[in-house]
Amino acid sequence: MKIAAIIPARYGSSRFPGKPLSKLHGRYLIQHVVDCVERARSQGFIDEILVATDDPRIAGAAEDAGARAVMTRADHPTGTDRLAEAVDHTDAEVVVNVQGDEPLMPPGMIRDLLAPFRADRALRMGSLKTKLPGADVLRDPNLGKVVCDSEDFAVTFSRYPLPEVPGNVRCFNQGRVEEMAREGYLEVFRTVGIYAYRRDFLKEFANLKPTPFEQQERLEQLRALEHGVAVKVPTTAYFSIEVNTPADLAIAEAAMAEHRSAPGT
Repeated sequence: MKIAAIIPARYGSSRFPGKPLSKLHGRYLIQHVVDCVERARSQGFIDEILVATDDPRIAGAAEDAGARAVMTRADHPTGTDRLAEAVDHTDAEVVVNVQGDEPLMPPGMIRDLLAPFRADRALRMGSLKTKLPGADVLRDPNLGKVVCDSEDFAVTFSRYPLPEVPGNVRCFNQGRVEEMAREGYLEVFRTVGIYAYRRDFLKEFANLKPTPFEQQERLEQLRALEHGVAVKVPTTAYFSIEVNTPADLAIAEAAMAEHRSAPGT
């Protein structure tokens, strides 16, 4: 089973224009992300690395770091749409969507994400979850949450502090979530922004129209659930740092310095 990691990276961003070309420890952000994925390739978790971009400067930086750059249209509304265009440049059966703003992503995250695909040839889409570090994360609307069944298939994704939602709003599958809460086995996890797709489903998914709960929550994963597609969400013990704003660069810079100074690194 051939597996490709594709990193969508566009130059324009409302919160952080030019983010992939921002500098961390003397190298571009996109190059650090490629380095992380290269470590996953060296450990045998994936077979090739592509960077899907709309900017030749990002393409050049990605190729300097060892990835293959694929030029894509500039008008894609989401990274998934950019991924669906770039997948024509690989014959991989499974595609991993690696966010282009995580310069410290551990290779183990990719391993954990792909384990169910190796075990189940029928699985079409997967993501990751991690333990909630505290109630502040549960109530943070900027962070996605997920509830899964006993086999790690997603029951719902939401930005709300499940099982509580605003009085006149409902989350997807809320009846099931409330039942799980009443029965005492509801556990809410934080989502991790990395996804895997079977090649044929990625194309299908990108062509599906946005769904009501997806639009309400601003979470693309709900599109799959609303169309009846099972999403496997195993738990990972790893975590990463996202660079969403210029202020996040300082956090990533400090974390990277600490990582480099740790024994054995």
